[in-house]
Amino acid sequence: MQEILDSLTDQLVTSATAATILAIIAYFMRDLIAKFLSQKTEHRHDKKISILEDKLVRERAAIADLRGVVVSGINSRNEKLLEKQISATEELWRAATINKKHQMATQFLQSLNIDKMNEHIKEHNVQELVDITAKMTGVQKLIEEVSDESIQKPIHSTEAELTRPFVSALSWALYSAHSQTIMHAVVTIISWKNGVSTNLLKNDDLVKAIEKALPHQTKFLQEYGVGGTYFLLQELEDTLLKELRRFLREGEAGQEAAKQAREILSASEQAQITHPSSTQK
Repeated sequence: MQEILDSLTDQLVTSATAATILAIIAYFMRDLIAKFLSQKTEHRHDKKISILEDKLVRERAAIADLRGVVVSGINSRNEKLLEKQISATEELWRAATINKKHQMATQFLQSLNIDKMNEHIKEHNVQELVDITAKMTGVQKLIEEVSDESIQKPIHSTEAELTRPFVSALSWALYSAHSQTIMHAVVTIISWKNGVSTNLLKNDDLVKAIEKALPHQTKFLQEYGVGGTYFLLQELEDTLLKELRRFLREGEAGQEAAKQAREILSASEQAQITHPSSTQK
């Protein structure tokens, strides 16, 4: 028993001595140990930071690539849209100029008093006057073409209709007012040739459409009514050309122009006339 106690005592002394020695060593080497531990920690942190930096570089590269693809896609889409807009602008103007062959109808009516003609249209000599004048001015051939039901070609061509999504709202509204003015003139002459007054036509709506398109001409239109619209056709055409050019330079206009376009288009649609042959029945 004594031997066991002596052995335990020796072990405790040895352990205490070893612990004391280790404590002394640790005390004197505390700066070195702290530096070692700090370096180990910094190394682990540096490694983690390096991994994070590599990941960030890869993510930034991926984002840059994605941004490049998006920008390239936007540029490509914008280029295609611009091409469409240019093509649509050309087509709409072409449709407006094709209508020039119908403008002789408006020129024919400029020399006549619309109200007086409607008052006396049922008189035989007035119908004869219309026939003779139409033949002399070439309007007769135009009337035969437009009133032929087999042709069925409205002033608004299919090609012109297809341009609408790619031109400014004001461009389309001006074109519509321009087309309705010409159609109104053609239908007026056809009606007179058949002894029919044009008082039943949508004269006020046409006048309103042109007033909205050319607001500075309101006083003139109020004085001369639907007959005044025929004198303003060239100015309306010039305004359309000006808007098409502006649209190609600047794109869609602001809210004021959009409001004007809605008002013009609303009045033009109200003034819309069916195929001219319907007036002959």
